[in-house]
Amino acid sequence: EDGSGYQYKYESGSVESTAQSILEADEPIERRVLSIPDEDGYITIGADETAQTYETRQKRTYWTIAGVSAAYLLVWLAVNGLLLYKRRKRM
Repeated sequence: EDGSGYQYKYESGSVESTAQSILEADEPIERRVLSIPDEDGYITIGADETAQTYETRQKRTYWTIAGVSAAYLLVWLAVNGLLLYKRRKRM
């Protein structure tokens, strides 16, 4: 009851430790590397993806996020408009 037997340990894996454990599993990793010349960098994608499918997936993700955000905003405006209308009607 005094908490003396309780022990808490927080562990967080880094990208490096995750990559190391994948390498130690000694399984083949198939990825594509896409170069980003303007930023002097690169990204890796699944071996079954192309630059076009990656771009399409990213656009779909961002449009979905924008759509959900816009829908939330519209619902928020509608609810607040309705509340304002009811308050003014009571006066």
